[in-house]
Amino acid sequence: DDNDFTNSWLQNRIQTKLYGKHRIKHELKLKGIADDMIDEHLDAHSSDDNEYARAFKLAQGKVGSFEGSDAQRSQRRLSQFLMRRGYSSAIAYRVCKDIFDES
Repeated sequence: DDNDFTNSWLQNRIQTKLYGKHRIKHELKLKGIADDMIDEHLDAHSSDDNEYARAFKLAQGKVGSFEGSDAQRSQRRLSQFLMRRGYSSAIAYRVCKDIFDES
């Protein structure tokens, strides 16, 4: 049923792919799942803290590929990457700030 499918799809995308809420919601809508069911499952599985932690983990793996680029360009590319993966601009900005402040 749709409930079980939504739950398993969401867990796979969160744990394996490290996708953000926006990307997951978009993919589930394309599969024909109702908005209220998507929102219910997203609220149960993902908080802003979890979302930030996943984005940070994803960014740590990606940031090495930007070596040799200037910092501003690297930050822009990393934030665009995170937003394509479904993270909000606020989370992408915060992750980039934290990643590049570490350096």
